[in-house]
Amino acid sequence: MYRKSVKKRLGVVVLGAAALIGLSHGARADERPNNADRSAEPSALRPVLVDDSYALGLARFDLDAHTEILGWQVSERWYFGRQDGEDSGLTLVWQANLNQVSLSKEGVRLTHRF
Repeated sequence: MYRKSVKKRLGVVVLGAAALIGLSHGARADERPNNADRSAEPSALRPVLVDDSYALGLARFDLDAHTEILGWQVSERWYFGRQDGEDSGLTLVWQANLNQVSLSKEGVRLTHRF
């Protein structure tokens, strides 16, 4: 007897849920008018804007063809952050046109580009 009442209640719940789903979909996709609002399109079809900025003031600096810093510009020629290049890692860098001084856990590196 208990099983019959559970099955009956479950059937009523499923029927009610199906009715609600059917009522919530007023128009089908093929019945949408030609001048329909674009905001009604599924999110998979809308373009996604990606913000390429970093948090906490981080920025990407390409100092020269061989050095890239992800971090902060401390002053006009001083940079602090993660260096990608010959001396990768957390680094304090001074960069001029042809000269570069890097201070990292590996030590001090003096670089002159020709």
